[in-house]
Amino acid sequence: MTLHLLSASIDVDWSALGKAGYVSAIAGLLVLALAGLGVVSSLKAQDGKSQSGGASAVGAYGVVTIACIVALFAIAAYGIYLLTQ
Repeated sequence: MTLHLLSASIDVDWSALGKAGYVSAIAGLLVLALAGLGVVSSLKAQDGKSQSGGASAVGAYGVVTIACIVALFAIAAYGIYLLTQ
């Protein structure tokens, strides 16, 4: 009795697979950059508060931090949306 597991022909769309690969890599780098920017701006806002920095600079860093968090949640929600389609 011989078992042939690879006897079926599998057709791979290499173009679509390559596209999915580079889009995933770009999205991953975007998420990494946004998270890094959010952490840096949060730390700068805390430094500004402790060093009696200008209120406008602290507020601007806070806005950048919140914008990064919102963007990360939006990217995650879009990824979940794409997975369910």
